[in-house]
This record gives sequence, structure tokens and C-alpha cells, in this order.
Amino acid sequence: MPEAQKLILFELNEVPFRVFDYFIERHPNSNIAKLFDRGNSFETTTEDTGHLSPWITWPSVHRGVANSSHGITDFGQNLTEIDSEFPPIWQLLANQGVSVGMFGSLHSYPVPQHLDGYKFFVPDTFAAGPECFPEKLSEFQKFNLAMAEANSRQVSSALMLGKALPFLAAAPGLGLRARTAVSLARQLVRERANRDLVCRRRTSQVEIAFDFYLRQLKRTKPDISFFFSNHVASTMHRFWPGAFPEDYAAQNWIPGYDQRFSGEIEYTMGVADRFVGELMRFAENEQGYSVILLGSMGQHASEGRKAVNAQVMCVDLQRFMAGLGVPADSWSKRLSMAPQYVVAIDAVAKPAFLDRLAKLHIGNEPVDFSDRGDVVVFELGHANLPDDVPIGDDGGLVAASDIGLRNVQINDGSAAFAYHIPQGALVHYNPRQRSGFSKSRASISTLDIAPAILRNFGKQPHAYMERGFSLS
Repeated sequence: MPEAQKLILFELNEVPFRVFDYFIERHPNSNIAKLFDRGNSFETTTEDTGHLSPWITWPSVHRGVANSSHGITDFGQNLTEIDSEFPPIWQLLANQGVSVGMFGSLHSYPVPQHLDGYKFFVPDTFAAGPECFPEKLSEFQKFNLAMAEANSRQVSSALMLGKALPFLAAAPGLGLRARTAVSLARQLVRERANRDLVCRRRTSQVEIAFDFYLRQLKRTKPDISFFFSNHVASTMHRFWPGAFPEDYAAQNWIPGYDQRFSGEIEYTMGVADRFVGELMRFAENEQGYSVILLGSMGQHASEGRKAVNAQVMCVDLQRFMAGLGVPADSWSKRLSMAPQYVVAIDAVAKPAFLDRLAKLHIGNEPVDFSDRGDVVVFELGHANLPDDVPIGDDGGLVAASDIGLRNVQINDGSAAFAYHIPQGALVHYNPRQRSGFSKSRASISTLDIAPAILRNFGKQPHAYMERGFSLS
């Protein structure tokens, strides 16, 4: 059997080959260009059915089964039974003596009770709490969760200094590098001159996270580590017309939008390129490591999406729940991506809440919602409505502010101009491979990945994992 490779999994969410090729064409000497030149490339295809979203497709990658089996549909679900039946790959490996480092993979909360198999563990940005291992990373996670919530649909221009100060005090000891601090300072200066650049704060957030991940990787050197980033995906959703205006039969964005944001995808890919370079150099300098750049699906232009100038958002969830008659001690919030909202609610209060949700209307439109057992998920985001839009139910009309809603102006006018497609990308870079690189981009299922990783470490995949390509 070939010797096991130690693996670094860079989970770069939703980036398809189209965007990699776009970046390489403009930056032929980039780290990503080198990765593609000296790596083995595969087009991944998700076998998940129904609505595709990263909180569905990544669990399929990690568990080796599609959503029809694992049943994960949203953040906030209780995964105890699911993890018992279809454990994520990091749990399987840690339980079999393979050391694991975790930084942000989706559905990685909570921190495992038994940490013997883990070098570090930082859950995803939708975690229900800031707990991390080692514990000193919890200050970062508090800041991370607050920023993720503030910047989900629209980036907040507030600096959130109250939440940032404890984190910044601990940051130098956690691995924040001078170059990142300088990058953050430049970002603040640039956005003062051009308010459009406030959107780059999402990327600033992941720059901080990567510093801390890299510090843990270099110090602890786990057999396998995971780092997740959504910063390119969020930019592609909003600013695809800036890079690929030719993909649209009709230009439904506000005039000049494609020019204003023409550099955003390239910018976020440039940050990803820096990360790739750091990981490649680490693998080159440390015996036995290789790098896997991976997505669970991709994105492409979405026709017919119109510019969004305003959306109805919930800006005070406590007031919203109280306005719908739910006692304060009967529910709790789960992090999600606005304008989707997730709440856990007790069995006594739930029926009345669901009844009120079913009757609630914003203008002439209902509120979409679903009861997922552990949680209730509801969707707002009603777009381009007047500020005085009528809101109410059978009991009459109410002011939006009375139930914690606001018609929020969207600064950049963005919509979901690109959306999810089943095809993603996987590139495997082994610095000790000198020839025979696979450039065909042969198609593999995302369900192939978990069993391939298990076999790499000499572990037998579970019977429900019927597939697996070779990493050697």
C-alpha cells in the first residue's frame, strides 16, 4: 500500500473551473496557476437533489452520502443521530488514530467532547456558541460569529469595536500577522474613499481566520486539516456580472453596476491565491503533505434576477417573536444567512407560532417557512417594496418596526446574479509528484471524496460508502 499522504483540505466554497480559468488567464504566474499546472484536476458533481445549498452539499462531501440519506437541510439542526449514523470524515479519522485539525467546515459545531484525536477545532461561522479548542481561540470565534451575522446579506460599515476589543487584545498571540493587520488598515482607508469597497470586509474576516488556521497548522502539524472559506462564493453571487457580463441576455442590474464591481471576483480570488501559496509552500517544506483545493458544487450566471434596492429584513428577532406571541423563554436563535432565519422553539409554543407565520403577509406576499423538527426556518427578503408596505395577518395591519422588521436599503443593488450548479472543482497537489498530472478534469461524484480520504489513511470506508477515487 502506498504511504499515506498528510492532507490539507482548503474548502473554497462554490468556485467552479470557469472562475479558476478566468483568474489564471489574468494571473498566469499565480499560485493557483502553479497549483493547476502541477496538480491533478477533477470536476466534482454533487448527487444531492432538490434545492442546492452549501449546508446540504458539504455534509454530503464529509459523510459520503447524499442528502436523501443524511437529511441535513439547514443550520441549527440537532445532528446527534445523523452523526451517529453517518459520521463526518473528521470524526471517523479522529476515532481511528488520525490526528485532525478543524477550522470552519460547515456543520462542525459543537466541539467534540473527546479531543484526543484533535490538534485544534474551530467550528463554523454558524455555530450556536463560541467554544473552540484550544480555548484561547474562543475570543476569535466570538468576533467571527458576530461579524458573520452582521455581514450576511449586507456588509455592516460599523466597526463593532465593543466586540472587537477583546479579540484584538488576544489576536497577536493567536497568530495575526503584521501583513494582515496592514491589509485590514488599508481596507478601512480604501472604503472611506470608495464606499463600494465596504463589501470586501467579508474577505477581511477570512484573512484573519486564515492567519489563525495557519498558526495552528504549523504548530501542531495534524495528519489532516480542514479550512473553509465562503469569501469568493459570496462575491460571485453578487458580482458575477462584473466578471462575466456576456452571460446575460438582459442586463437587469442598475446602470454601471457591472463596471463598479468588475474587480470584485478577481480581488477575492487574489486573496484565495495567497492562501493557496502559503499552503503549497507548507506542503513543499514539510515531509509527506499534499494540498486538496475543493468545492462541493459551483456557481453560474442566473438569468432573470433583477437588481434589489431594498429587502424586508428582521432586524430585531426578539421583537418579531414577541409580536407573533412567542414567550421569551420558549425559543432560541440559531445563526443563519439573512434573509433566512432559524429558531428553535419548544413544543408548546410552536403550533401557535406556525399558525401566525402562515397568516403573516408582507404586502400581498406570504412568508415562506418550514418546520424542520428541531428548528423552524422562515424566509423574508421581500424585495423592492415601498417603505410603507402593509404588514399583518388576520388580526389587522401592524407597523414593520412593531414586529422587528425593516425595509433595508441594499447599498450595492446586488441580487443573486449567480447561483448554485452541481459542478464544482477538486485539485490535488502533491509536491513530490513530478509527472503524469491529470489535466482531463474527469468527472467524479462528491460522494467519492470521503472514502478516498479514508483509504489514503489506510482506513476501510463504511459499507454505505460505495465509491472512492485514488489520491495517489
